Amino acid sequence: MVPSIGGMGSHHPFDSSSGQFEISGLDETEITLTFEADGYARRSLPSELFEHGDHELEVELFPERFVELVLEGLRPNQTLDLWVLDAENQSIPLPVGAEYLAGMIRIQDARHTIRGLPAQEVTIQLQGSSIGTIPSIRRTIDLTADRKVQLKIDLDEPARK
Repeated sequence: MVPSIGGMGSHHPFDSSSGQFEISGLDETEITLTFEADGYARRSLPSELFEHGDHELEVELFPERFVELVLEGLRPNQTLDLWVLDAENQSIPLPVGAEYLAGMIRIQDARHTIRGLPAQEVTIQLQGSSIGTIPSIRRTIDLTADRKVQLKIDLDEPARK
C-alpha cells in the first residue's frame, strides 16, 4: 500500500508504514490537502494557508464503506441530488466519476451504490433536482460495523428530518 497526499494540481505518493510523510520545498501557499490510501475513504482537509517551514498534521483515515441505496417510489425521468454529510454536517468528499458532481451525486435509478464513504456515522441527504419535486429527505446511518449497508427510502413517505 502506498498512501498519497494531493492538493491543487499536485500529487505526492509516499510509502510509510507509520503514515508519516514530509513534503519539502513549498513556499507560503494556501493548500487543500487530500489523503488517499487503498481500502480507506478519501479524506480532505479544509483549505489552509501554510507558511514556509515545517508543519505537523494528524489525520485519521477511516476504512472505506459502501451504501446500497434503494429508492422506492422513484418515478421515470425523476432526478435526485444526494449529499453525504459527516457528524458536523459537512459534506464528505466522494470519489470522482461521471455521476459525482462537486461532492454531490445525481441519481436517476432506483438502486445506486455510494462508494468511498468513511466507517463512521453519516447522514444521507436527498433532494429533488428540480423545484417542486420532493422535499429534502435526511437519513442518518452508522457505517462503523459493516462494509456494505443497505438503505431503503420510500419517496412517497413524508420526509423525516
